[in-house]
Amino acid sequence: MLYAISNTASLWVVASLIQTIFKPEESVSPDALPADPGLNEYLKGLVSRLIVDIDPVTALTRLSLLIISIFLLKNLFLIIKRLLFGRMELSIIVDTRNKLYSHITRQTMSYYDNHKQGDFMSIIMNDVLIFRQAIKVIFDKMVTEPANIVITILLLFIISWKFTLYVLIMFPVSIFIFWIVGSSIRRKGRRTLRQMSVITSFLQQMLGAFRLIKSYHKESDEIQNFKDRNRKFFKIQMRQLRLTAINSPLSEMVGVVTGALLFMIGGKMVITGSAMDSEDFLRYIILLFSVLSPVKNLTSVNDSIQNGLAAAERIFNVLETPIENLESPHAVEKINFEKEIEFRNVSFRYESHDVLKNINLVIPKGKSYALVGASGSGKSTLADLLCRFYLPREGQILIDGTDIRDIKAESLYKLIGTVSQDVQMLNETIRDNLTYGSEGINDASIDRAVEIANAGFIHDLEQGWDTIAGDQGVRLSGGQKQRIAIARAVLRNPPILILDEATSSLDTESERLVQNSLNRLMKGRTSLIIAHRLSTILDADQIVVLKKGQIVCQGTHTELLQSCPDYKKLYKQQIRNDLEKD
Repeated sequence: MLYAISNTASLWVVASLIQTIFKPEESVSPDALPADPGLNEYLKGLVSRLIVDIDPVTALTRLSLLIISIFLLKNLFLIIKRLLFGRMELSIIVDTRNKLYSHITRQTMSYYDNHKQGDFMSIIMNDVLIFRQAIKVIFDKMVTEPANIVITILLLFIISWKFTLYVLIMFPVSIFIFWIVGSSIRRKGRRTLRQMSVITSFLQQMLGAFRLIKSYHKESDEIQNFKDRNRKFFKIQMRQLRLTAINSPLSEMVGVVTGALLFMIGGKMVITGSAMDSEDFLRYIILLFSVLSPVKNLTSVNDSIQNGLAAAERIFNVLETPIENLESPHAVEKINFEKEIEFRNVSFRYESHDVLKNINLVIPKGKSYALVGASGSGKSTLADLLCRFYLPREGQILIDGTDIRDIKAESLYKLIGTVSQDVQMLNETIRDNLTYGSEGINDASIDRAVEIANAGFIHDLEQGWDTIAGDQGVRLSGGQKQRIAIARAVLRNPPILILDEATSSLDTESERLVQNSLNRLMKGRTSLIIAHRLSTILDADQIVVLKKGQIVCQGTHTELLQSCPDYKKLYKQQIRNDLEKD
């Protein structure tokens, strides 16, 4: 407001300066004011006190110094405004990104399964950047320019309310034109953002499958696929560009036509003496054309605001998606595992597809239970349910008789450790990857975990513990990553262990090393083993055979070979595959 007031005051004084230079004899003297002057006469009288009864050169000097002082204040307020609004804008963007990341991270696995990672990346990075432009425009222009316009229009009313009514009559027509164009720009903005998400998702998928593309010599096909998506993005952008190209010239022409008509009407008022004198008209025209600049600024920011609104819709669609609470309101801490894990009448489905049906299974403390079966039989889903990544559609999963929904998340995940085939690693040092989730562990504990996991190769790396693992551990072999994952599990020291096909993708030597590490890790723990190679689970206390989401057999390896046709079939198929590889 201070900036807007000083900006308008500078224009008012400029008009008085012009009057003093060309027609000093017509300057209003304070003594000539009526006993009850109007606001317009009073304001003119304030300036006149500086320049009446002195020679024109001195009056000119005083007005010039006054203008310098007002412009100095105006620019001081402008600097303060930009710093304050800039800080506010950056704070909003940082908070928005933080809230998006926090909201997405707290969502359930079901939410992740139904969305593309590329969409999340596009929203957090691209959409927030576009939203930032809109925020910048709103704070930089949508606050300042309306203040300039309002104060200027108030002065215009003070000078001549009749003439100002003509001005206001023409405004709704201009606003309607800009609204029509702006709505179309917003629609194109939404399509642009959606297509950007498509491209981001495609890039993420293809860059992650680079080895697959090379292996099948599909470079040309994938290049063409990318070009097709980019071409669609180009077409959408061109439609938006056409509207943007029209928007600014259109607003300028509307402003020029409006100004010319008003100039003609005001000139007639001065000539006929029906509304204002020449000084008022001069001041009015200066103020009127000064208001056209903020009006044009407002119309030119329409593109950014419409695109920002489209981005905001996508951002708030994510933020307003409720987070499914997988924990009951009266959940309790559970520190120790003492008796057993029980799956009681557990059923689960992905959308309309049944994955598990009426599973009943009890795993006593300290025992190792292996899950075997064909792909899609529900082995990994059973482990995911125990980790409470999902909730069963029916039934309960209990630890020592307590439903896992009634156990606080932090306690539950301290009870369970997982080593899977797909080892997740950060692009950080080996030490950071080892201690992830177990920060503050001393070096002695780390050395012990490395020894149990047969991960002594770390000491042979060029930078040892400080070696960067690379994106998803790309600088390490499969066996090395598995052993780091085992060492990470050892550091957490969970009483319950889930091994999800931990050796299925390894060569014979790596499998032997990793299996030895797993045997050490499982010692004294309750283990749920999802097996791809049956040779790794022959010594399990119990082997559970799953078929189409149901338990069909359960027993030791010897018992199942004699009594379970499905297990016998799986075992023979495994032997046949091993012979073919040899």
